[in-house]
Amino acid sequence: MKGQPSKPLPLKAQLLVSKVWQEAQAQPELGILPPRRAALYAAIWPALDLSGERREAMIDTDDLPLSLEDFQFGHLAIHAAQHVLPIWDRFATPGAHSGKGLGQEVRLPRWILEVGQDVLKERIEPLKAYELLGDFYDLVDQVAGLVPYPVWCVAKSAYVALSGILGGACFPVAPDNGEAGDDDPARYATAACAAIDENQPGEWWRSPDMAPVGFDPAPQLAFWEWWLGTAVPAAYQRAPR
Repeated sequence: MKGQPSKPLPLKAQLLVSKVWQEAQAQPELGILPPRRAALYAAIWPALDLSGERREAMIDTDDLPLSLEDFQFGHLAIHAAQHVLPIWDRFATPGAHSGKGLGQEVRLPRWILEVGQDVLKERIEPLKAYELLGDFYDLVDQVAGLVPYPVWCVAKSAYVALSGILGGACFPVAPDNGEAGDDDPARYATAACAAIDENQPGEWWRSPDMAPVGFDPAPQLAFWEWWLGTAVPAAYQRAPR
């Protein structure tokens, strides 16, 4: 793995990164599953709250305090989504008429990530950003019927990055069966890299039973190598200005 950070991760996190990478190499088709990512986040940022309770507190108090751990995790979320923006660009170049059915949505992932960066820089009130999050939800939903699955995953990665910055749950627990979901930006970013969708744009969304999506473990493994070796250490070195 590449990358020698000037500020090393905590020793416990370093050991876990090494172990997780070995596991990913042994089973590249699985990647890094949610329990392993959750354990890694806990080792790096012990006080980080990914349960969604910060979102509830923000709504109740009109305030969203950002600790150093929140700030660093927010940058990791943004970095993961930014990493796959070229996949979006290959389908619809921002500022150009793509001819593929996209209107204002052509800048969607960048628009979402810009709001996330503004929250971290305290340039926008969190509740205002939360209002925009609702609009972005609708746009991401609309885009699903217009683009291939890997392209949609880029927009979804940006959306859950902003949601996480605004205190949303990273691994939400389903109320009916208690199973943990996966709203980690890295989950959708790796899907953007690894998914193979040879159907007509949006067909995977409109007719999922008739439009299978394939999978290539090699680019998934390459994403996780970059994420563990570059993105995670870089986020840990970030500090508010």
